[in-house]
Amino acid sequence: MEVLVHAVRRAYPLRRQGLALLTGTAAAAVLALAAALPAATAAAAATCAQLTKAQIQPLLVHRITKLTIKPVPGLIYGISAKQVGQTCTFADTEGSNAFEVMVIGGPAAARAYRNETHGLGRSLAPVPVVSGGKAVRQRADSRGSVSTAEVASIKGSTSCAVIPTDDEIPGVARLQKAAGYTAAIGDKAYADIAAAIGTVCNRIYRSGSTNPASALAALRTITPKHGGGTITVPTFPPAPSGG
Repeated sequence: MEVLVHAVRRAYPLRRQGLALLTGTAAAAVLALAAALPAATAAAAATCAQLTKAQIQPLLVHRITKLTIKPVPGLIYGISAKQVGQTCTFADTEGSNAFEVMVIGGPAAARAYRNETHGLGRSLAPVPVVSGGKAVRQRADSRGSVSTAEVASIKGSTSCAVIPTDDEIPGVARLQKAAGYTAAIGDKAYADIAAAIGTVCNRIYRSGSTNPASALAALRTITPKHGGGTITVPTFPPAPSGG
């Protein structure tokens, strides 16, 4: 049963875009599956609504303009509970999803954490600042790049994932510019980014450091790696002369 739910979830990126992507037969199949599952016994009320704009603002260069909070349906994780958590999306003057936090509680938390870590790939690095000791990020590849700066974590029966728009983090745009406007800014930079945004999960877990200042300060001291990522403009042969 869980395998089927996982397959459906992978076919439809529900976490970011919601159930609106499920239409027709697909929607009916998932809803029928959810109805056949046993009810969650005591799903914890996992929320991110307690996070304020003032708490997140230090992690973004541009001014936060809006916070959108959406429930996470249990059927995404094969649980019939109507809601197992929340997704909080902070918009700023540059983008509608500058910073996203997803919190899941109860029986769905372990499944959410497993799905998030699976999405990060095989090469993972720990994020020690996050309370609970089970926080990971994607380790930079040989070029110093990652495909996402997300931090995924779990503590007890609550999971917390933070997905930033990395160039909105203070100090990152300078490094990306030096790297030829690419994400090849090095693993040390991504470790600092993770340490900064990981403090948000500590607010959810109510333990550990909630001050990103030291990690952001360390990020700003990194010497930019110049080169890479430049675009080569092809040289075309001269046009044949008429005659």
